[in-house]
Amino acid sequence: MKRGADQVELADPSSLHDMQARYLVSACPTGRKCVGQKHGQTGREATDMVYIHCARPETLVDGTQERITATGWVGGGKYLLSVPFSLFTSHITMSIVLKTITIRKDETIKMAKRANGEGTVYKRKDGRWVASVTLPDGKRKSFYFKTKAEAIAAKNQAAVANAQGALIASPDQTLGDFLRDWLHHAARQTLRERSFDRYNDMIELHILPLLGKVKLQKLTPQHLQRFYSQKSEQLAPATVRVIHAVLHRALSDALRWELVSRNVCDVVKAPRVPKKEMHALTFEQARHLLKTAQGDPLEALYVLALTTGMRQGELLGLKWEDVDMQHGKVTIKRALSRFRHQGLKVTEPKTEKSRRTIPLIPLALEALRQHRVRQQERRRAAGPRWKDQGWIFCNTQGGPLYADHVVEHSFRPLLERAGLPRIRFHDLRHSTASLLLALDVHPKFVQELLGHSTISMTLDTYSHVLPSMLEDALAGLNTMLQA
Repeated sequence: MKRGADQVELADPSSLHDMQARYLVSACPTGRKCVGQKHGQTGREATDMVYIHCARPETLVDGTQERITATGWVGGGKYLLSVPFSLFTSHITMSIVLKTITIRKDETIKMAKRANGEGTVYKRKDGRWVASVTLPDGKRKSFYFKTKAEAIAAKNQAAVANAQGALIASPDQTLGDFLRDWLHHAARQTLRERSFDRYNDMIELHILPLLGKVKLQKLTPQHLQRFYSQKSEQLAPATVRVIHAVLHRALSDALRWELVSRNVCDVVKAPRVPKKEMHALTFEQARHLLKTAQGDPLEALYVLALTTGMRQGELLGLKWEDVDMQHGKVTIKRALSRFRHQGLKVTEPKTEKSRRTIPLIPLALEALRQHRVRQQERRRAAGPRWKDQGWIFCNTQGGPLYADHVVEHSFRPLLERAGLPRIRFHDLRHSTASLLLALDVHPKFVQELLGHSTISMTLDTYSHVLPSMLEDALAGLNTMLQA
């Protein structure tokens, strides 16, 4: 800190807390001893020093000059007087008012320059408050509010985001730049790996080639409507619907961050997705499938699929440690998923509700016992080539199975041998739910078995079963009332 006969220089603030800062001014102009006082507490005596405390530094606009208003303590002897004053960023003359006496001190005040990104808050002539932040590239970004408190809060949040590199000069930001930044720094925190890969594909393969160079703030509903129309000629409606969902989520965050004035996806209709016809097995078909699967290396897989309603990834992710043969239960702790660039990976279950424990009926327990015996025989036959990883369903060397390999080389041949329609493996899960609902099992129990996040999902998915259940219920009511 320099000191001179005609100059007073403020030091950098020693601390910042709750919008408060304390600045130390050296070279007291009067040359006398001054005692600092803060919040009514007398400070220690200091030679040639004055303490200036900024109770609430506020950045205002005064013509073309910026200033902060503060409260300082000046005087001599034992007592100091608290007075308001302004410190300008430019070299000016400071005037201090002490009660009715004005003491003019022709001293130059030099404020430490505010760093880029700290932000300013000021009031416009129309009464609105503005929070403004300087970006790393020198451009200014401003936010407008009705109250000063809102502007100060926004300025602080924007300063933090700016320091982390999250703010970009939005007028020049393209949709492509925003989507890439949003996906990798915002959405990734909440997306599962498989969902992240799908979002990345939708952005890189479909959105960016046609809309990537459009300015984020210039994106219009017409842009999206033409885009969806083009994509509907190339892709299935369900895929275009996913693209719309990705854009809507990203632009919702942009709106919340005040990078755009509205979410244009709100006024654009995505293509309607025809409801897929569900192919659930009847009781007779299910029995025939399991009879045909007897002796198959993956017989236990199909028994568990039809008796537990587990997803294919959950089934292939089972380890022997997950099964309690004594109490007849299986706990779902993981799933196996295949990623384009990473191969097969162990992932978390789809939702929190997917982490569940399912009772095993005797048919499933017996199938698991026989499966374990056959697996031990294969293990002995493999010898040192066997790598024991604990998988219940594994390849000839103990490694995990790929879902598409199971479908192509086991499930579809099984359907052909049984003379059954070519359904998806996932339809075995639908079959379990449909058969249970047909047995008048309460939908809440079906929801828990399947691991659906809400009962409404279960009811919406299997609404085709409910009419027959209603008819049976009403028939029972009629019988009871006429008895």
